[in-house]
Amino acid sequence: MERKNELLEVLKQDEAARRFLKHAVQTKGGEDVEPLKDVKPDAITKLESFGLFELIDHKHVLKEEVELAELQQMLVEAVESKEVAKETKQLNLRAEANRLNVELKAKFDEIARNNDPIEYFTKLIAPSIAGESYEEIKKAILIMLASNKDKDGVRRRVHVLLFGAPGTAKGEFLWYLYNNFDAHFIGAATSAVGLKGDARGKEITPGELYYANDGILALDEIEKVPNDDRQSLLENFLRV
Repeated sequence: MERKNELLEVLKQDEAARRFLKHAVQTKGGEDVEPLKDVKPDAITKLESFGLFELIDHKHVLKEEVELAELQQMLVEAVESKEVAKETKQLNLRAEANRLNVELKAKFDEIARNNDPIEYFTKLIAPSIAGESYEEIKKAILIMLASNKDKDGVRRRVHVLLFGAPGTAKGEFLWYLYNNFDAHFIGAATSAVGLKGDARGKEITPGELYYANDGILALDEIEKVPNDDRQSLLENFLRV
């Protein structure tokens, strides 16, 4: 029973081991089975230690005396256990998200009762950058951060374009988004294949826009971006 439990734990933890053993069971034993190429080394050792396989002509072969029905049942138990654990984790994550949403709404309502929310939260945007001239920029960034949930295929995401002379805090705002909201910060030479990506035969080498999808793209010095990429950005991301 102890060895059975040990094998069950191996199967629960290693998907490749389950896939390998399932294939072996389906061959009814005695036939060549696929190599253990994707199975973790410690799982290979454990599977072999249970006496399920022997090495013949450099291939792992299921022993004929192995009880296939018992192995099949163990595979079912392992998969069911994995699915239950996955579902439980998802339920816990949803419950935690709901709890946080309730707390956040209560906190927001408390703040809104005594403050103008836009004025209140604007002061939290890049607080190290001071001066009345930056208040409108901070409000625009606040609205951008609050508009990231598009619905029904309608794009409501607000984009912010900063321009001005060197030393006017443009980069500071970008770094603020990078450090506090996990923005994807890129410059003109960040990607060897540019923003959009590069097609080579049937393979696609992703560009920076691919990696920034569903997040915040903080693009520095847009005027230095290659013409083709800049035109694509203007057509698809900055139009109203």
